[in-house]
Amino acid sequence: MPPTRSARPAPRSRSKTTLFCPECGHESDADGDWLVEEEPNGETHVCPVCGATIEVRTRLDPLAA
Repeated sequence: MPPTRSARPAPRSRSKTTLFCPECGHESDADGDWLVEEEPNGETHVCPVCGATIEVRTRLDPLAA
C-alpha cells in the first residue's frame, strides 16, 4: 500500500495591512507594534525586534488654494 500524504495545515489568515521585516521576519499589522519615528515630512516604521527600517511614508504638502 502506498504511503498516505498528511494534510497541510491551513494557511494562517493575515490582514492585507500586514508588514514584514525583511531582516528578521517579524510581522505585524501596519498599526501594530512597529516603532514609528515622526519626521517633519513623514514617518518611518522601524522593526521593534531588529531595528531595520520597514517603511517610509512621506507626507505631501497640501496644494496651495
